[in-house]
Amino acid sequence: MKKPDLKTFDVAIAKSFAPIANHLKLQVRKLAEGVYEIESREFTVRIRHGTGHRKDILITFLPTAERPIDVGDLSKEIGLGVVVRFNGETLSDMQFDTEDEYLRYARDLAEAVKKYLVPYLLGLRTDFPEIKEFVAANAEKAVNEISGYRLPKNVRKEWI
Repeated sequence: MKKPDLKTFDVAIAKSFAPIANHLKLQVRKLAEGVYEIESREFTVRIRHGTGHRKDILITFLPTAERPIDVGDLSKEIGLGVVVRFNGETLSDMQFDTEDEYLRYARDLAEAVKKYLVPYLLGLRTDFPEIKEFVAANAEKAVNEISGYRLPKNVRKEWI
């Protein structure tokens, strides 16, 4: 499938994520082309049209009070996949080759949002600091693994 266009992404938002917001009596707000958010008093979920290799959908969340003005600044956001791993599970890696498969992929992600992120939107979960610690521990582990690599002679360790 060629890159899903923004129109298809907007359809995915309307069909899969807007019903979640409506059920919670919240709004899905379009921040920019390809960027939407569902904001509650405590947390905000952001849904982005993927721009990477797979061109999929990126879902993140962060405390509402920490939302940066620049929607391109993802430095305080934590991905849905991280929250899923924090809970001892993994997101299914669904391939999509058609528009219908892309929309099905969006529905699957919306189900994961319901299960893992809606409790934060509702204020029912308060373990965000533990998720941040989980992210930091995984980042430190990755850095330690990198330092153990046998690097070619033309790569200096201080460059890493």
